Amino acid sequence: MTDFGEHLGLKAAFSRPSSKSSKDSADQERNTSQSRCNTALDREKSTLSGAQGVLITELAYESDGEEERDKHDDAQLVENTSDKQPIEDSSSTSSDAKRKSQVETKINPPDIFNDQEWDTDLEDEEETTDMGPPFRGLYSYACDRYGCNPKSYFMRHIEDKEVKMRHHGFTKSESYALAEVLKSIITVDTLDLEDNWLRNVGCKQLCKMMLDNDNIHEMNLSQNQLGIEAAIQIGRMLKTNHTLQSLSLAANAFEDNIAELLAEPLEDCRLKFLRLSKNQFGDRTGQILGGVLAANDYIETLDISWNMIRGIGATSLAKGLKENIRLRVLDLSWNGFGEKGGIAIAEALLVNSTLAELNLSANRLNDSVATKFAKVIAVNEVLEILKMNDNPMSTSGAITLITALSNNPNSTITNLELQGNPVEYEFLRILKEVQAARTVTVSYGTVLRSGNTTQDLGKPAVGECGPVKPVLISEENLIINNRKRLQELFTKYYIASTEKGMCNPEELIDCLLLMSPGLNTKQLNAVVQGMPRNHHNLIPLRNLFEAKEQKQRHMVS
Repeated sequence: MTDFGEHLGLKAAFSRPSSKSSKDSADQERNTSQSRCNTALDREKSTLSGAQGVLITELAYESDGEEERDKHDDAQLVENTSDKQPIEDSSSTSSDAKRKSQVETKINPPDIFNDQEWDTDLEDEEETTDMGPPFRGLYSYACDRYGCNPKSYFMRHIEDKEVKMRHHGFTKSESYALAEVLKSIITVDTLDLEDNWLRNVGCKQLCKMMLDNDNIHEMNLSQNQLGIEAAIQIGRMLKTNHTLQSLSLAANAFEDNIAELLAEPLEDCRLKFLRLSKNQFGDRTGQILGGVLAANDYIETLDISWNMIRGIGATSLAKGLKENIRLRVLDLSWNGFGEKGGIAIAEALLVNSTLAELNLSANRLNDSVATKFAKVIAVNEVLEILKMNDNPMSTSGAITLITALSNNPNSTITNLELQGNPVEYEFLRILKEVQAARTVTVSYGTVLRSGNTTQDLGKPAVGECGPVKPVLISEENLIINNRKRLQELFTKYYIASTEKGMCNPEELIDCLLLMSPGLNTKQLNAVVQGMPRNHHNLIPLRNLFEAKEQKQRHMVS
């Protein structure tokens, strides 16, 4: 390779001259070299100024349109390519190829919507799974859209079959986001949103979501402060959605006006389970639900406990129950039906042939209602569970029910609940006989008294609930718990009869009323008139003072 100094013609300039001619020759060569250096410098300056001009030109074109800039770059690239000589340097070749690729990219940009331009496994995922879009991403997007934070519990359980979100306190925005994403989720079968303060706005959004949702079969909207607007949307949902099978609307402070809004939708809905408990429904609601029971052929379980339905509403419910052919479980507890309502329900069960479980706890039912239900136990072949807890029935009412169960060996009753109702040892004796014959579960309250049988004489006469009534009447049976007191009264007021050992019915009635002033006079007269007498129409006192009470037991047929 030629030396750099020789290449520039500078070698002779720095050599020592030997003569004058050589000196002239050296001067000439020096001038030639200087001229060549100046030419090289001018060429470098020209190159730098040209590059600066190109840079300024490119900066100027940044403000122009995309099309103008592309044309300029293409022209510049063609010009530079034609001026330059081929260079064997591999790095320069690679740089030109990269620049050419960039220009081609500007001229023909890739189609970002063409799957062939990208390396993706989306098609493989679609072939191997049917889970659809990422639900967590959809929920996050919906929360961003409505300006709220995602519920962490829902994010963790968003693909579960059962989503149970109680006591989370949804805001308006959170309700919107939840309803939005539930439109797309296909895995949720049960949605429990009890006690979230959804109110009308949140409930309306969820009901609109349910208009097109075929996946959710159970929904709990209890204790959410719902009102009239929410009830209207619920009615529309029930008319349209035929896949929802269970709906709970408990503890929303609903009144009779809400029941009127739901009346028509409930008559035609496909629900199998409906809970309306712990609201403020009254007799008007009882009338409406009576019509629903008569018209609807799908509802199998109805819970309207803890409301304010009284005798009139209970009578209407009983009419609907007579015509119903589908209902299996009916909870009417804690309503206060009273004697009128209780008797109406009992008469309905003499006709109904589908109801298997009935709860009438805490409905102010007395012994007269117990007598009616004794008839039901005697003839009904479907009822399996009867709950009559916490009703003001006497021990005689409990004995009436257990006796009816004993007299019907074909009864289908497997569970009889009388919790909170006091019973006697006579009740326990009959229950023992029933349980010896078949499997039946019976619950009851405190055992109050003794004296029904010889084996009971040594048992305490006072139970947990206080003193025992001295005289009880149970279906034409007179039960005297304090015979000594009866003898004292006869000795004090009817000494002659006491000495004879005989008394007339009027004397016995007077003493019994002195012992228990609260006895039903009509029932007492009937029991006394049926007691054994002699040919003088007198009742032997020995049977009352010493012997046990009459053993005759007559079932009402």
